[in-house]
Amino acid sequence: MMSIDTKEFTIKTNWELHENRFFEDLDQNRVPVLIKKVHEDGNFTKKRDSDIGWDVTCVSDAEWDSDNEGTFFDLKPGGQYTFSTGVQVATPDRYGFLIRDRSGLGIKGISHTAGVIEGTYRGEWKIHLINHGTETYRFRSGDRIAQAVLTPIIPATVQQVDELPPTDRGDKGFASSGR
Repeated sequence: MMSIDTKEFTIKTNWELHENRFFEDLDQNRVPVLIKKVHEDGNFTKKRDSDIGWDVTCVSDAEWDSDNEGTFFDLKPGGQYTFSTGVQVATPDRYGFLIRDRSGLGIKGISHTAGVIEGTYRGEWKIHLINHGTETYRFRSGDRIAQAVLTPIIPATVQQVDELPPTDRGDKGFASSGR
């Protein structure tokens, strides 16, 4: 369905109408997120306001090496390491962050493990990465290593039952919807 604004002779789709209304509401109701840097290379930023996640960087610690270009950490194939981020973050009650892989690292075989940071946690964020690839990957202090996606915590009431209500899918699992 489309609407026509006869005053300006513009045609807008339902998506455009929804998109504009949605972002106007968001601009008026932004969730405050507080960042405290605890290392000079720590960063928590977005390139564009429309990006879904904030980029999170790694920072050097005592286990890192150095060369003429600065400090670095080599994550070998099959290796894993818990990186410091140099930031502490605070959100209002009932919000938290989901940690997601950066696509540029993901295609090289670098992924994260633990991925939830509760809004009540006030310590320095740590990101645990694993190198599933075949090449050593060198991280420099200040490199972006993950994305943090803000999420509301949705209240739920959990009730243990003897039977669950039936659905069309039932207990059909992997590949049950076809190729």
